[in-house]
Parts: sequence; C-alpha cells; structure tokens
Amino acid sequence: MTCAEVRELLLVADSADLRPGSSSELGHHLSNCGDCRAAADRIVALEVTLRTERAVPPRRTACEAAAIATAAGRRARAVRRRILWAAGPALAAALVVAALVIPRGTRNPPPVASAPTPPPLVESASGDVAVITIANPDIVVVWQF
Repeated sequence: MTCAEVRELLLVADSADLRPGSSSELGHHLSNCGDCRAAADRIVALEVTLRTERAVPPRRTACEAAAIATAAGRRARAVRRRILWAAGPALAAALVVAALVIPRGTRNPPPVASAPTPPPLVESASGDVAVITIANPDIVVVWQF
C-alpha cells in the first residue's frame, strides 16, 4: 500500500485500524511509515478531543431556567404582536372590500304578476297537435305529429 492510498483511507478508517501494529494492511503500513503514522496519530487525537470536549450546555438553576423561559415567552409575544400590527391594516382593508362586494341580503326584485295570456291558436291539417306550456308563460311549445 502506498502513502497516497493510506492518506485517502485515514479519514474513513476505523480508529482501531489507525493504531500501528493492527492486523489490517493499513495498520501494517502505519507501523512502517513515520509520516503516515504521524498523520494517523493527529486524527486519533482530534477524535478523542471531539468526543471528550463536546459542547455541553452549562447546568442552570431553576431560577435561571425560569428566567430564560420567561424571556423566551416575552420574545414570542412581541413577535406575535408585531405580526398582528403589520397585518392589521391589510385585514381591515379586506373586511371593507368584503363588506362592499358581498351582498347583505337578497336584492332580487319581487316577481311581477303578469296578465294571463290567451291560449295560442293552432291549426293543423291533420289535427295531431300538442300544445305544451311550461313555467315561463312567455314560452309555449307546439308539437305537431
């Protein structure tokens, strides 16, 4: 295994394989090459540092936790208040437009009583005629068969 191949494998290899003398081909190369062993040692040291010194939030007392929760609640209320104040004029304008556009009641005029129309005069040579009237008094269907 060449040094270039080992350097490609260093970041993806298991930390047990990065120790010189392990049974893997990578461990065998690390026991024979000082430069690659130094790079592997740096990687192992960084992994240990990352594992032990993780960013752990500090412990807080109950009073501190309550103060933080209260401040977060105030911030949330302030954000909601800002949103409502920003949206208020738009909501008022929408209500005015809706009041003007949407009818408040039926605006259809009451039906006007029309004078009864006389039955139509239909003459047929054969006499087979049907006169059909519908709900609209202005329309009469004459069927000749």
